[in-house]
Amino acid sequence: MSPDAEIPFHCVINGKVYVSSSQWTSFSSSFNEYFRIHGPCVAMNIPNFVIDKVECIRSDFWPPCASSFEKRCRLWPEPSILHDIVKNGCHLVPIGHKLGIHGKEEWRISFAMAEKRLVYSMNHSQFLLYGLMKLFMKEVINRGVEENNELLCSYHMKTAVFWVLQQSVLPECNSQSFLRCFWICFKLVIKWVYEGFCPNFFIPENNLFLVKIHGSVQNKLFCELYAMYEKGLSCLFECPSVRDHIYKSLTSRAQITNPCKINPLTKELLTDLDTVGVILFNFQSCVKTLLDVEKLMNFNLGRVYSLVIQRATAAIFHQMAFCLLSLKLKSNKLVYRLSCSAIRLAVKFGDVSDMLFNAMYHFRKHNTCKTLAIVEKAKVLLKRSDMVYFGHLFENSSVGTESWLKMSESDVAMINYGFPIIIFNNTFYIEELVTEQQHSLRTPWGVLRIPSLVFLHMLEFLCCRHDGTKRPKAVLDELYELLNSNQGRYMTYLSRDISWHILGKCQEMFGNLQIALYAYRKSLDEIGMNRIRTATMERIRIVESQMHMYMRPSC
Repeated sequence: MSPDAEIPFHCVINGKVYVSSSQWTSFSSSFNEYFRIHGPCVAMNIPNFVIDKVECIRSDFWPPCASSFEKRCRLWPEPSILHDIVKNGCHLVPIGHKLGIHGKEEWRISFAMAEKRLVYSMNHSQFLLYGLMKLFMKEVINRGVEENNELLCSYHMKTAVFWVLQQSVLPECNSQSFLRCFWICFKLVIKWVYEGFCPNFFIPENNLFLVKIHGSVQNKLFCELYAMYEKGLSCLFECPSVRDHIYKSLTSRAQITNPCKINPLTKELLTDLDTVGVILFNFQSCVKTLLDVEKLMNFNLGRVYSLVIQRATAAIFHQMAFCLLSLKLKSNKLVYRLSCSAIRLAVKFGDVSDMLFNAMYHFRKHNTCKTLAIVEKAKVLLKRSDMVYFGHLFENSSVGTESWLKMSESDVAMINYGFPIIIFNNTFYIEELVTEQQHSLRTPWGVLRIPSLVFLHMLEFLCCRHDGTKRPKAVLDELYELLNSNQGRYMTYLSRDISWHILGKCQEMFGNLQIALYAYRKSLDEIGMNRIRTATMERIRIVESQMHMYMRPSC
């Protein structure tokens, strides 16, 4: 335009006429006493009512500076949506660069309609992820901060969700990966704060943190976010909209009686959180059981019933310990401390068999010295003359089920019990049991029941099989003698299938294929209580194949 043109709100820069953004907004806000300028918006504030109006100029062309957006979006959003976004162009809103020399004249490129299209293209879980990020920002990150002093806003959270979905850091966001997606988004925000650079989703060269997040303010914000990160996913309990529902779901199985009082978005979000929680680990049922145990402690229970409660409590704690250990959240000290506390409580509430869970826990963490120390202590206890192996209470004709339940309190209290090791097939403990758990689970069957002494020998062998001494062979010889013994004191006939299988597997690891084959075949002869017959047959095929290969004459 020529300088002589009569254009309202105009300014002249280098001999050319432009529409001034500041004059535009000043004129728009001058019609009413309730209007005020709020960034590119004209805000109208009246009692109990707020409206933000943005007068913008539409551009039918996609800006060249945002050309990388179309090129890098391969998996999200879908090609048709991407095409529509680019085809519809962008808008110009009346606000300039805060550090520019023409800040009062410049107009900003707005991708508001493109962002709206992206949000509408989200699936259910992706939209809930966006909602959770906004809730977390509002109720945790900016808690107690005045609006004018907030460093992070909902636009930063939306940008983080866009980048995570577009880069496909995880598989498609759904109920199973929902919390993992939240954690990725949260870590991305922390990374941006640490670097002081938040890339605009459409123009990555533009820093959304510019001017606002830098220096001492940036360092303080990073420390606050990192403190939340160290708490792990438990930081969600600091979000009231989420916390209240989680507490209810953990402490009660009752349905919400008045769902109208809960925000619909929050309700859907927390329903998905419950689903994910069950997938990761059924904390709800465990916490419910622990609460029931706490109530029972208020009653004067007999020794027999106390023993049942003791076993249930110990089982919950060591299952929680291994499930927490399986949550692969790097540098998550809280989860590590929780798992350590759970296994210590299992030992405190339990008996000698729970000591072996403690040993397996340390073996899982590659602490063989600690594992062997616990194994040695447990071995002394398990071989005491007054030790009663629980399964034999029901096989022994002199101490049947009925007579055991009728024992006096003093008689029951004097017994030292050795319980079998109960391995839940849907929980990961150690790599060496995964195959057996998977085969048993197919039948389907919920647990593996391993005699405590057999399990002890297995752990001892796994710890020392590479130490170059005679100890591994001595352990296997002792286990072989234990299984061949006619006394049958240490195990029931229902657990012999997995006992022989474990011996075979240990012998196979040690290279004694002939003895391994013998043990596997003995396992098949026993009653298949643990439903591992297919796993045993698979090991037999592998061993026979190895033996055939070794016996093949060389050329």
